[in-house]
Amino acid sequence: MKSQHINQDNDWATAPPVLDETEKLLWKTYYRQLAEIQVAIHHDRHTRMTSKLQRYFNSSPIKNTLARVLYLSEVDKQLVSVSVVAEKLFTSRQTALGMLNDCVAEGWAYCNDGSPKRYAATHELVNAFELYANFQLQRVEDSGMYEAHAALSNYRALADKLVNK
Repeated sequence: MKSQHINQDNDWATAPPVLDETEKLLWKTYYRQLAEIQVAIHHDRHTRMTSKLQRYFNSSPIKNTLARVLYLSEVDKQLVSVSVVAEKLFTSRQTALGMLNDCVAEGWAYCNDGSPKRYAATHELVNAFELYANFQLQRVEDSGMYEAHAALSNYRALADKLVNK
């Protein structure tokens, strides 16, 4: 019997499990659908620029992520400091503060009166993000991404149950 060890010399580093043809096909389908949906999202971010808010937050990945950070801070009722925003965006405090000031000036974010200042999304940004989320859900449903993910997850769960009986 052939050893399950990678080096065939009792090295305890074991080889990864071999995927069967069905699982390989499901993974390939999932990878394809994931790439397709990400290309569509990129397209959407460059073509859905009908409002000042969309133009601002779709102008760069960091601003796009800022919208999500502010959204989460509002829905979780946990206002975020400049330092936290900078950390989450992998940027300087100066850059984060500049973007937060832009957002407050435009009415897309608000800040508390305390020290340190903490920020969250206004209703306008919350509503815009939720419209975007609804749009993206439709994108995912239309693309087949949901089905590809579900098929792969269900197959893996079933295989795990059969192997671990």
